[in-house]
Amino acid sequence: MNEKEIITSWNEAVELYKSNPDDHASIRQARDQLKTVISSYPKQGVSKLCYNVAILSRLLGDNATDLEYLNLCLGKDQHNAIAYYQRGLVQYSMKRYADSAKDFQQCVDSMRQATLIDYAQLGLRCKLYQHEVIYNEAACHLKLGNRKNCMYALLEVKKLIDKDTTKVLHTLDIQTPIESVRNGGNTLEVIVAGEGKLYTPPVSKLNNLAKKNYLGKAKVVSSLQTGDTFSGFVGPKLKALDRVKKVTACIVGAILC
Repeated sequence: MNEKEIITSWNEAVELYKSNPDDHASIRQARDQLKTVISSYPKQGVSKLCYNVAILSRLLGDNATDLEYLNLCLGKDQHNAIAYYQRGLVQYSMKRYADSAKDFQQCVDSMRQATLIDYAQLGLRCKLYQHEVIYNEAACHLKLGNRKNCMYALLEVKKLIDKDTTKVLHTLDIQTPIESVRNGGNTLEVIVAGEGKLYTPPVSKLNNLAKKNYLGKAKVVSSLQTGDTFSGFVGPKLKALDRVKKVTACIVGAILC
């Protein structure tokens, strides 16, 4: 696949899902199409597409594939905070609470002290809030019976909310779960963000899709040597084509990261 084919296939898969978000057959078809693109570029950066496959798999109730592709996603990008967050959610749903807590902690570390990451500019309509990630970590500790760590995490969430001058974080009622845990409560519901949201191809690439001719048209070059009947690419032409292919491969990798 060249860049044009990858962008086209990626966009078709996303649009197919968006047009039928509740139809399992359409979701499965969109997922299979993205997996085909990924398999075409196994050595390139395909973290966004791996992420999409994971999210679509979750909608199908396929936790094993969800987890597999989030692992692949993080293998391509070890600082992908939203991928750690999503893996924490699927681990939690599989009752792997210790692993889930580790993923939420890794997510916080990957946010690098940012209280909010808005992924819209990267093509994903999702906002990741630090206080919600820490809240989910608290829910894991409670499931594990570690009430001390649970309370510590809840108090960290309260500090973040109290420091927020914009009042954006105040939509989360933190006092009620704090009192519940203090009084022996054993239930905290995890906060789910980005459910059903997929990475879309860069708008600039979509706009230029019909305009670009990535490799150009091949031209036959006849030999100028006397007695040589060969017609085709020679010397410099072959080297130039090879350079174009290498540049195209680099561009593809950058887009899919």
